[in-house]
This record gives sequence, structure tokens and C-alpha cells, in this order.
Amino acid sequence: MQQSIEVSVADVRIHLLGSMITGAFFSVVSLLFYIDSWSALKQTIVHFSVSLLVLFPVFTFLTGWVPLEPQALLIGLAIFIGTYVINWIGWYAYFKRLEQQMNASIK
Repeated sequence: MQQSIEVSVADVRIHLLGSMITGAFFSVVSLLFYIDSWSALKQTIVHFSVSLLVLFPVFTFLTGWVPLEPQALLIGLAIFIGTYVINWIGWYAYFKRLEQQMNASIK
């Protein structure tokens, strides 16, 4: 079944801008994990905090992906935190496994 959906060019531009900001942000902020003088905990806390401070306004004010209503904001925050935690656990498990493989190869 095919549906006809009309979207204004302005809306497309706003959503595209939000997507571009999100992609560019995560490309740059990931460099925090290359600061060797910081512990992994500090890197994660700073990355999470900066991500929340930058992306939540983009998701709410700029694009409207999260409506400015208390319940929607709480749900959006919960989804953001949940996604962040799941992503972090996945990367942690990946690098832990890589570490074990590298250690096993030098024995």
C-alpha cells in the first residue's frame, strides 16, 4: 500500500540539520576517549554529560523530536539513557574481548 505524505521543505531541512548535528557531534565527542590521562570512568561521565547537554536541546528545541511536555521529556531522557547504557555495555564487552584475544596471542 502506498501513501502520500507531504512534508514542507523547511521541515525536511530542520530534520536534516538535526541529523547532521547529531552525526558531527558524535564524530567529534568520541575523541574524549583518546585522552589517555583520563580514566575510563571520567571519559564516560564527561562524554555522557556533554552528549546530554548538547543533544537533548537539539532533539527538543531544534527538531521537535522530543516534545516539550514533562512526560515526553522524561520518556525521551529514559530512552537516551537506556540507549547510552546499552551502547556503552556493547563497546565495553567488545574491547574486553579484544583485550583477552590480544593477551592470549602473546602467551
